[in-house]
Amino acid sequence: MKNVNLIYFLVTFMLLSSDPSYGQESRPKTLASELMTFSGNVEGSINKLSWATFSGQHCESFVLQRSYCTEWEDMAILAGKDTNESIITFEYLDTDYRFPNTLYRLKSIRFDGSSELEGPVIIARLAQNELFIWPNPATSQINVQQSWNADASLRIMDSQGKDITHSIPLKEGCLYKTTWDISSLAAGMYFMISENKSYKFIKS
Repeated sequence: MKNVNLIYFLVTFMLLSSDPSYGQESRPKTLASELMTFSGNVEGSINKLSWATFSGQHCESFVLQRSYCTEWEDMAILAGKDTNESIITFEYLDTDYRFPNTLYRLKSIRFDGSSELEGPVIIARLAQNELFIWPNPATSQINVQQSWNADASLRIMDSQGKDITHSIPLKEGCLYKTTWDISSLAAGMYFMISENKSYKFIKS
């Protein structure tokens, strides 16, 4: 009997020496969030964001962020899911975007507080060669956002049909946006021309 106890003691000692976790409760490991997909789509008047992770890639939460080529803003926080499904899917419907072309990115937050970013993705709502002008009326400058597949150059005409494009400084931006300095124009009605379409704006 003494020999059996001695053998048990030696085996236990060897296991504890080789593996400090032997005899303790197993703790889940923190896994990185491995996104399978992250995408954005237009669904009517809604911008739909979708993403998916493999089962086992658990995150405490996801933070959706939005930008219009300015600072990123947190727009929604979604809790992670603990499920046995092989693929875990998430979605968010953005209904209060402010401009037709919008950037989104996704922050995955792990249980240990670390995080990683995915994206950005762009949702562009303008049809080919369509424009969105703001502010309108304007006093000093206008912003013009084009469709992602625009293939026409822009021109500005006054109310008399005169092309005044080359007299107006412009600055290229992202998201297919340009900013035009109209501070030198007289107050009145003007037209932004793209392909065979015209868009009215007012200089106040």
